[in-house]
Amino acid sequence: MPHIVLNKSVYMSETINYKDITHELGYYPDFVTVQTLLSDGYMSDGVGAVFMASTPNKDNSLSGVLYGYDESKIRLWVPTDYVGTTKGGGVFLANDGYKLGNFKSGDVKILAWNIQCSQQVFYKAFKVGDTDHDDKINFPYLYDWTNFLVSVQYKVPDESSPNGGMVFNAAGTTQANGLSEYGGVIYAYTEKEVLLWRPTNGPVVYIGDRWGNGNSNQVANTAHVIIRVYHLREAECPYPETNENATFNVTGVMYGDQTVYTCISGHSIVGGDISRIYEGDRKWSGIVPSCIGKSVYSLQLSTCPYPETVGNATFNVSGLRYGDSTVYTCNSGYSHGGGDLTRVYDSECLYPETVGNATFNVTGLRYGDSIVYTCKSGYSHGSGDLTRICCRNGQWSGIVPTCKESKQQTKGSYEDIEEVLNNIRVQRKDTSAYRRSLISVKDERLSSKVIGITGVIIFTILIGIIVVPDLITLFKHLCCSRSTNK
Repeated sequence: MPHIVLNKSVYMSETINYKDITHELGYYPDFVTVQTLLSDGYMSDGVGAVFMASTPNKDNSLSGVLYGYDESKIRLWVPTDYVGTTKGGGVFLANDGYKLGNFKSGDVKILAWNIQCSQQVFYKAFKVGDTDHDDKINFPYLYDWTNFLVSVQYKVPDESSPNGGMVFNAAGTTQANGLSEYGGVIYAYTEKEVLLWRPTNGPVVYIGDRWGNGNSNQVANTAHVIIRVYHLREAECPYPETNENATFNVTGVMYGDQTVYTCISGHSIVGGDISRIYEGDRKWSGIVPSCIGKSVYSLQLSTCPYPETVGNATFNVSGLRYGDSTVYTCNSGYSHGGGDLTRVYDSECLYPETVGNATFNVTGLRYGDSIVYTCKSGYSHGSGDLTRICCRNGQWSGIVPTCKESKQQTKGSYEDIEEVLNNIRVQRKDTSAYRRSLISVKDERLSSKVIGITGVIIFTILIGIIVVPDLITLFKHLCCSRSTNK
């Protein structure tokens, strides 16, 4: 979408009739407008061509703001009064049946935008003046004007002083006649073509006579016509809702743009959001604010009931609004026995509503106290206000918030982690030890062989310790028995 790069204002009149305003951009802006704010609040657009440079007598008025621009400045011209008089010049004229009349001066506002290069769908530049040129320029496609902008301009030749290289807007009609010098380019267009006209008996560019009181006069018989067509995309966000008791300012209708509401005079905000941001999905953040009349607002504040009467006492009530008081006085012969002789209306808010999937902390229930909601883990703020204040009318400010489940990818990540853990866990029944416990199989591992051999050796030694003594005794006994028999 177009974005603004220049916004300046200067004062112009029939005497302050020529100005150069530097813009320091260092390039030609894509789109420039000059508008004059008249004293009655109307805006009048500037022009890009002089179709009448002077008038035959003092009774003929000549008014307007002519402008051109280049890569460093905006140049403005306004007609002076008729020579020797104080009439006939200025920034705007609508006489002879028109209601507005003649305006001698006004604040001239200069605005410039850049348009994204991707939005330019057609461009053609060619020379007009001393050579023949096409009066009809065909477009390669049919352009639906609900989404396309046609721009036709003409550029003074660079070598032509004093306005060389300056760009002027072409016009949609002319008031030229044979009584005055004139110049300019006229155009009209359809969805498929542009038609162009230029003077046949005069220069393409003419600035002089009463325009600018002779400053930067220009006569050029040639110029370069520049035709562009821009595709204007549809706004991403719908225009924000209105409020009958409020005005609002919109910075745009794209992502990140802002709408700021202001209650009209005599009204106060009682709910909603003064500032709303476009956050995507074709929706503005927050809620349209409500503005009610201050008299109604004051009545809403008077919510304290009339104080209770007390036996053997009188009381004086200063009012029923926040901060008002009631003062009790014991009757003659009676004295204060308990309670408060002075009571002040200090409104209380009801205990706040609970919110699903959220916790909250309450500092109190009196005017100025607050409640702060916090969404639980796995949930995020969906709408409403996470912080609400106890107001003087006994109501909590803002809207009860909501907490919605966080985006699904978060939940999915937990599932993915669990799946990875399951994949790397070793189940006992899948181990070789468990399988060997069920059946007897030969174990070829070295550690198993070493353990087995060591066990056999230890077992053999134990058996030897137990059996060898008995074998020796048995051997001796047998030997002795043989000797006796002999």
